[in-house]
Amino acid sequence: MKILDIIIFFIKNLFRPEAIKPIVKENFFIPKNELVFNKLYKLGNKYPNKTFYVIKKYFAPNGFFSNLTFVISHYKFALSKKYIPIVDMKNFVTIYNEKKMIDKCYNAWEYYFEQLSEYKLEDVYNSKKVIFSGNEKLGKSNLDENYKLKKFVKKIKIKKKIYLEYSKLKKKIFKSGLKILGVLVTGTMQKIVRGHALPLQPRTFVNEIEKIFNNHKCNKVFLVTEDNSYLREFKKKFDKKLIYLQRPRSTINPFFSHNLHFENYFRKFHRYKLGKEILIDALLLTNADVFVGSVSNVTRFVKIYSSVRQKTFDIVTENNSHNRFLARWNWYLKVYLSFFFKKITYVVK
Repeated sequence: MKILDIIIFFIKNLFRPEAIKPIVKENFFIPKNELVFNKLYKLGNKYPNKTFYVIKKYFAPNGFFSNLTFVISHYKFALSKKYIPIVDMKNFVTIYNEKKMIDKCYNAWEYYFEQLSEYKLEDVYNSKKVIFSGNEKLGKSNLDENYKLKKFVKKIKIKKKIYLEYSKLKKKIFKSGLKILGVLVTGTMQKIVRGHALPLQPRTFVNEIEKIFNNHKCNKVFLVTEDNSYLREFKKKFDKKLIYLQRPRSTINPFFSHNLHFENYFRKFHRYKLGKEILIDALLLTNADVFVGSVSNVTRFVKIYSSVRQKTFDIVTENNSHNRFLARWNWYLKVYLSFFFKKITYVVK
């Protein structure tokens, strides 16, 4: 990278956050401007009596459970229309796609989940009747707000080898006789995304967790976070009562990237592993006796998927500005210059 490029990158980053970029390119034979939601396409002569519904999304830097929520909403729609659903995250890539095959496939959906039908993408794209999904989630309801959507969460089948990895960790962490408080906090990109709930300052967040920990007489805290600043505060407060897994995390410099745990490709199949790890972490959180999370799709999944009677709490904060420049600096102004700017407001419920 040339010095001029570095300077331009630095200046741009002061005004807008750098989004996570894919490491593979989208590759589809129909131009984007010709793909219309709910339009019937003839792509071949196979299966003339079947209508396939391809669940696809043009690239956006969405997180794992945002993608899952998107798929579930379209899966429900497909079945309501008696279409045969299939997820294409091979040609329509995500931030988790790898350049090389995972388990003999390039489809990022199939890295983690079983396909939604028995058919292969190659067969679907040679079929007589094919419909493509739109690029947005259908409906305004979140997963935990719609009874019908909740049912579809457990229809999604997790790959066996991932579930086995989760099961081994579950036995190791959630031992009999321990009352465990599960905590999910995201703090990196969430600090600067427009319209997103602002994360609490780490020390304030940990103080609220301590109150819940003591009130419910817990023995341990199982923490899931990608932000080192939160991990440090939890270590100070809970010491040997804290359980956490070794995961890639970011230490944020306010003036530079907020995506280092994604950008630093320091291990083989790093992007795939990031997706696998957040899926396993979310599954582990479903076993906590008490669960606390900042509002997110991960939190919603944990509440729905949990097989134990959890006592749950949401830490609900104000949303960031919709203005790109204000959103980029709003969190830092409220946290570090709170004597000039109003502190982040929140409720625990």
